[in-house]
Amino acid sequence: MFEEAELEKKNIKFIYSRPARGNASGEPGQMQYFFCEEKDPSKRFSFTKDQIGEEAKFLRPNEIVVGLLFKDEFINIILPIKVQIKVKETPPGIKGNTAQGGTKEAVLESGATIQVPLFVEQGDTIEINTETGTYVRRV
Repeated sequence: MFEEAELEKKNIKFIYSRPARGNASGEPGQMQYFFCEEKDPSKRFSFTKDQIGEEAKFLRPNEIVVGLLFKDEFINIILPIKVQIKVKETPPGIKGNTAQGGTKEAVLESGATIQVPLFVEQGDTIEINTETGTYVRRV
């Protein structure tokens, strides 16, 4: 028999990310993501990329996400399944045969790189599925 874990959900704000301090051999550590409670910025905590997973690449500063609490300690975050995010840079679409639904690479304001349809332009806001890391639609 196992006891049921009591998890609590609380809104938290993503503040910033940075590489963790290096290890004893001087190699840089993995990315660390810093958060605070939505209503109390003095209560700060962090997670590593391994703890958050691939969804971390869609975090933007000051974004509100859901934090999971276990025994009054944050153990992980939950991003919305779909987020709207601005395209920071992408090459212009190539005119011609687009019947096959061509794609191109785009860098998002969060720093993530994904494939988008050829008609997406720099400055467009697009919707991304955070679970699959794929383009959904232009907003």
